[in-house]
Amino acid sequence: MKHIEKHTEPQGLAFAREHHLTRDEFGSQCEMMYIQCREQAYEEQSGECAYTGMPLTKSAVVHIDHFKKKSIYIHLTFDWSNLFAAVKDNRFGSDYKDKQIKGHNAAHYYQLLINPALDTPESYFWYSNDGMVHPKDGLTSTDLGKAITTIKLFNLNQSTLIHRRRELWQILQTYRDLPIDIITSALKDYGFSFVISNYQS
Repeated sequence: MKHIEKHTEPQGLAFAREHHLTRDEFGSQCEMMYIQCREQAYEEQSGECAYTGMPLTKSAVVHIDHFKKKSIYIHLTFDWSNLFAAVKDNRFGSDYKDKQIKGHNAAHYYQLLINPALDTPESYFWYSNDGMVHPKDGLTSTDLGKAITTIKLFNLNQSTLIHRRRELWQILQTYRDLPIDIITSALKDYGFSFVISNYQS
C-alpha cells in the first residue's frame, strides 16, 4: 500500500449529487461518467489497486470502491476522497474489507484503518523477501494497531499477494546491478511499486 494523491473530483460526481442518484443509478444511467471516475482513479493510483498494489490490468476485475461503505456512510457515496480503484476479489482487498466491517463495528475499524489518501502507508509497513508484509519497527502503539488492523482487514498476507510480492523480490534480485530508473521502467506493469521502493531502502 502507498500514499495516493487525490486530485479535483471528476465532474460526474457533482452531477450525481445534484440529481440525488444512487450508486446503482449512477453506474447504469451515467456509464461514461462512471468510466471517467475509474480512469481518473487509475491515473492517480499509477495503475495499481489502492489497497493491495495489484496491477489494474484489462484482465483484472476492477471497480470503484467506497473506502467507507456506502451502506453505512451514504453521504460519502459520491465523495471523491472516499473512492478508489480496486481489484475485485473476495479473498483480499476491498471486498474482504467490506465483509469484515458491519454497522456496529464500523466507527471502531475505520479509526484504525489506514486510508491511502489521508495517511502515508509507506511509514507503516515493510516487505520481506518471502513476500510478507509487516508493521515497521518503532511504531507507536497507536500506529502499530493501525498497521496490524489494516493488514488484517484487507487480508494483505493472503497467499496470492504473498506469492506476487515474493516473485517480485526474486526479479529485483536479478536486476540488482541495474540503475533504479531502468528497474522501475522494466517493472512498471507488474504493480506493487511500494515493494520496489522498499527494496531500494
